[in-house]
Amino acid sequence: MPNRKYLARLILFSIVVCGCSPSVEVAGNYSSDRSKYQFKLNQDSTFEYGYKFEFAHEHSRGRWTQIGRKRIVLDSYTKSKTIPLRGQKLSGQDFGKENVFSVRIDIPNAEKQYYQCMVFINDALYEKRSCDSIDTILVPAPVKSIFFKLSADTRMPSRFLDTLCTEKFITQSTTSSQEQLTIIVPDSLFNYRIFDKDTLEVTRKGLRFYDSAGGKWQYVPKMKGG
Repeated sequence: MPNRKYLARLILFSIVVCGCSPSVEVAGNYSSDRSKYQFKLNQDSTFEYGYKFEFAHEHSRGRWTQIGRKRIVLDSYTKSKTIPLRGQKLSGQDFGKENVFSVRIDIPNAEKQYYQCMVFINDALYEKRSCDSIDTILVPAPVKSIFFKLSADTRMPSRFLDTLCTEKFITQSTTSSQEQLTIIVPDSLFNYRIFDKDTLEVTRKGLRFYDSAGGKWQYVPKMKGG
């Protein structure tokens, strides 16, 4: 028969193993009528996130990883909201020594009136226009760089209260740049929230996480059967 010391070690090992095994089912839907936040943690370790409060909206998609018994880490698929800005030399036109930028924005023409575009020259705000009236920009001063910021008004509620920034275009000539600029606008980036190894606490009853935007901890209950 095994001696007492061996039995004691075996019992202690069993307690440690059982105590370290995961006891919380992470996958499920976390939401309630009283919460502005919603998380869907799928069995395949992907997640969907949503937030809605009055005009404010957020969304995200990515993967979750469990660390320990009661913590998960969220990583969004998209890690940058900077939108592409493409440039090429204007052909067939001669503007002499003027800086001329012809701007195309790949937003449907019928919707451009709902968007505002801020033009930044040499890292300073140059002007603000509606996106349906920004076809040509003339700049008499030297131009080293140009980039844009786009935002939507209240008529586009799912994109309101967010601003997307383009990449920066560096000119080859500061006094005679004549460029066709194309702004690529991935629609899904408006109000997209980036999770970059954000840690959440998980219990049998819900999720707890620190909301840096609001500056406080938030709790979202797990839906029954979710």
